Amino acid sequence: MVPDVKLQFVGKDEKMHESLHEYKCTLQKQLQLVMDGALSAQKKYNRKRIRYENKNKHKDNFEIGDSVLLFVGDRIVGNKSKLLPKFVGPYTIIQRMGLVTLKIKSEHGFEKAVQVSKLRKLYIENENKESETLHEQKLPQLNQ
Repeated sequence: MVPDVKLQFVGKDEKMHESLHEYKCTLQKQLQLVMDGALSAQKKYNRKRIRYENKNKHKDNFEIGDSVLLFVGDRIVGNKSKLLPKFVGPYTIIQRMGLVTLKIKSEHGFEKAVQVSKLRKLYIENENKESETLHEQKLPQLNQ
């Protein structure tokens, strides 16, 4: 919190040179107090803001070789965008370029650098598992 500072003016009776020097020193001290208070308030605000901003953030769990989908919903404009898919892919992560930047490669060999926020992990279910469950289920026979 910024401290309240009251400036005290020196009367005309006193010696001018000494009073100006004293006034200058007290003014510098008071301004330093105000500046220190403002800096501490700003640091407190920054800590609070960072904590608020990071509350819902999560660490990306992408690794090299993962299959991902790329968000293209923000690039499509017009009326037909309602019917088009929002994610395209699959892409494979080939390199980490920075904290939030990854290089991905399509099935056709095109490479692209994208931000983590534009990617979604692709979960591929085991096809053998699906076929096994279909064979295991016994379908009821219809009597004609």
